[in-house]
Amino acid sequence: MKPAAALAAATLLIAVILFHRAEANPISRSCEGANCVVDLTRCEYGEVTDFFGRKVCAKGPSEHCNDFIKCGDGLRCNCGRCTGCSMHTLQCYSDFSTPTTCP
Repeated sequence: MKPAAALAAATLLIAVILFHRAEANPISRSCEGANCVVDLTRCEYGEVTDFFGRKVCAKGPSEHCNDFIKCGDGLRCNCGRCTGCSMHTLQCYSDFSTPTTCP
């Protein structure tokens, strides 16, 4: 791969990752830095620490998740969805997939 093409590919990858993190984060776009205050009392499925070390609301049963978007207590990310039973709401979700059979 030519250096210019490699640089363009790397730049695009970084842009996609940063955009995805920004879209996945339930914190307002105007909220930046360590001084950010999030109302965690409205977190239906509890709170987790995001990629930047900030406390954010966790995702619940059947909601989309990944390495940066975390599931609440009692749930785990399986094939891009939070599966299991929420310790906060006792709601459950299972898609009967295993990590080796994800599409």
